[in-house]
Parts: sequence; C-alpha cells; structure tokens
Amino acid sequence: MSEKLRVFVGTWNLHGKEPEADLSPWLGDPTAHPESAPDVFAIGTQEAERGIQASVLRPKKAVWQGHLEAALGDGYQCIGSQTLVAIHLAVFVKASLVDLISNVQTGYHGTGLGGTLGNKGGTALAMTIGKTSFLFVNAHFAAHQKKVEQRNADY
Repeated sequence: MSEKLRVFVGTWNLHGKEPEADLSPWLGDPTAHPESAPDVFAIGTQEAERGIQASVLRPKKAVWQGHLEAALGDGYQCIGSQTLVAIHLAVFVKASLVDLISNVQTGYHGTGLGGTLGNKGGTALAMTIGKTSFLFVNAHFAAHQKKVEQRNADY
C-alpha cells in the first residue's frame, strides 16, 4: 500500500523578535481542515534571540516551540528538535502517524566565529516514516554578498 504524505517545510529568521501571535497566515490552520493539512511540519528558525550572548543566556527556542505547538494543535506531536545556540529545528507529525516513525536522529554543526561557534551553522533531523526516509536541515550562514565563498565553504 502506498500513500502520499504532505510535508510543510518552513524557515524563519526571527531577528530576535517575538513571533506573531497568530501563525495561521504562514502555517495555515491544520485544526480547521485536518484532512487536507500537512502530515509533517518541519520548521527551522534562526536568531530567536538578538546576539550570541542572549542566545546562550536567555534562549527562547522553548517559547518558539510552544507557539508552534499551540498553532498546530493536539493533532500533531513534536517527534524531535535540535538546537545550536541561535538555530533551531523542530519536526511535528500528525498524531495518527507517530506509530510509523522510526530512526529519529538529530545533529548539529557550528561554523560561526572560529569555525565552531553556533551563531552560524546548521541543525538536522532525520527520520523514517514507514519505508520513506527524510532529512531536514536548517542552516544559518554568513550574511552579505561578500561572504559567498565563506557560505559555500561552510555548506
């Protein structure tokens, strides 16, 4: 038997600001039409706090993840997340699919200051749903046109 899965993949650079109270313009409203809502939501964020120190001392990733959980409702379960200082990735799956999930693995790699600090780099989550493997990567690399070579090297 073969079924199609609907996957929503999104990324948001929060620039240290609180997310909007209503995320439905971006995520839709999965509670209103669950039959046509995505089966999987993979959401990456960058700069949940403004600056490296704030990200380490006052991380808001849990607050952001709470916003996502509220927006998606009880029909979804977070099957994993990964944080690297200012970078965060969370994957939510419809509750009806949770028993089909296996091999959940997460990881990260910092490429920031000195090549290791987590203000830049990437987070990842891999999983299997049934017999299909998925890998979601959220990256935040050096900004501006003059840093293209550095971004490519970090990738």
